[in-house]
Amino acid sequence: PEMQVASGDRGNALVLRERLLLRGYDAELTSVFAGDAVADDLDMYVLGGNPSAMQYLAAAQLHRDRGLARAVERGAPVLAVRAGAAILGSWCESDRGERHSGAGLLDVTTTATAILGRSRGDRGRIPLRDVVGTPLPVELGRAVIGVYSEGRRMFRGDGAAPFMKLLSPDLDGLDGEEGAIQGSIIATGLQ
Repeated sequence: PEMQVASGDRGNALVLRERLLLRGYDAELTSVFAGDAVADDLDMYVLGGNPSAMQYLAAAQLHRDRGLARAVERGAPVLAVRAGAAILGSWCESDRGERHSGAGLLDVTTTATAILGRSRGDRGRIPLRDVVGTPLPVELGRAVIGVYSEGRRMFRGDGAAPFMKLLSPDLDGLDGEEGAIQGSIIATGLQ
């Protein structure tokens, strides 16, 4: 949904479209606005995110409107980045520790982490770290490069596998793996 624009979901979608066009595929973007139904017949879905109250509204919309759920059931690929990944999970946590229901399409939960020397609600300037990893499904390529924000942590349940093995040093207590893959959904906390 257009509510999820702060972390570059439009930019990610534009890059994917351009890469498809360069390879000779027809590709167009379809935007979903607040209150609109999500079409269940698109070829691919990209969700970015906004670490604010807007993500909880987007999660509620996706939970009510089952268009994305139907698309996932038929195997449509979904790329969920940052808060886009959080809202697809079972629940995500606000900076104040309040739990908000997610869309329930991915077996993950996302918490706001306390950063050394700060109280939980003090977001201030969140440390960012460059990350390099290798996708665990080898068909996804040789490397993933991104930026990790130390303000959130995604926990995978038994239904989700890790997306990548980190080649960078341990990040904010991560176990050497990042993100989640479940069915046709790829989710990452990287930007």
